[in-house]
Amino acid sequence: MDPMRYVEPTRRNEILTEALEQTLPIVVTTRTGTEWLTHKSHFLASPGPGHPVLIAGPLVTAAGGITPVARGELVGVSFRRGHKKCLFGSVIEDVQEYPQAVVVTWPEQVQELQRRVYHRSAPPRGTTVDLRYWPADEPGRAAGFSPRGTLPGKTCAAGAGPPDDAYHATLKDLSVGGLRIETRACPALHLGQTVVCHFAHKRGAPPLTVEATLRHRQREPNGSESLGLQFVGLETTPARQKRLVRLAKIVAEYQRCNYRTGHHSSRPRIPLHR
Repeated sequence: MDPMRYVEPTRRNEILTEALEQTLPIVVTTRTGTEWLTHKSHFLASPGPGHPVLIAGPLVTAAGGITPVARGELVGVSFRRGHKKCLFGSVIEDVQEYPQAVVVTWPEQVQELQRRVYHRSAPPRGTTVDLRYWPADEPGRAAGFSPRGTLPGKTCAAGAGPPDDAYHATLKDLSVGGLRIETRACPALHLGQTVVCHFAHKRGAPPLTVEATLRHRQREPNGSESLGLQFVGLETTPARQKRLVRLAKIVAEYQRCNYRTGHHSSRPRIPLHR
C-alpha cells in the first residue's frame, strides 16, 4: 500500500467538510523570516467546498507567543483522521476579529499519509548515511526559499548542494515527521532554530534537501551530540509536497528493509508536537 497519496477532489471535499463540522484540532505552520513556527489550533465550522476555511485564532506558539499573520501568506495545515494524517497548504485570505479566525482558501490538494510512516526507522543494517546540515540563518540558505542565495564563500542555486561551511553528521533514524542525527561538529543552535538538511538515503540515490527545526539535543557517551529535528513546511507548496512524497517512500523502504533483516529501532520516537 502506498504510504502517501493525493486525495481526489470529491473525497477531499468530504474529508474537509467533515473535519470542519467536527472542528477537529489541527497544527498550523507559518514562516517568519527564516524561522518556521508551529501552532496548535482547531477548525471552525465553515460553509463548505468553494468557501474559505476558518481556523481559530489567534495563532499561538507552544511558548505562548502570538504569531501575527497577514493576507497572502502561505500556511500549512495538518490534522489526524483515524490512522491517517491529512495535510494541505493554503493562502491566508483574511484575519477576522469576531469570531477570531484566520481565513484561508479552500485547498486545491490534500495529502493523506499512513501513520506508520511517522514511526522512526533506522537506515538498513550495514548502511551509513552521511548528512550535511547548516543553519537557515538567511533567506538564501533556506532550502527552496529563494531561487538563488549568497552563501559564505559560495553562491549557489537552491538545491544545488550544501554550502562549503556545512556541518557533517550521520543519519541515525528517520520518519516523515523528522530525523535524528549524530554529529561531532555542532554549531551553537538553539531549540526551535531552523536548519537545512541535505542527504541521499542510499548510495546512488538523488539527494534530498529539507528544512527542520531543532527539538532536542543531548550529549552522547562518545562525545558526539545527538540532535532531534522536526521537518517543517513540507505541506505548504507543491515543490515541498514532492519532498514529502519522497520522504514517505524512503521511510517505507527503510521499514521494509528492516523488517526483512529484523533490524528495528528501539529508541523512543522524536517528539514532533504534531
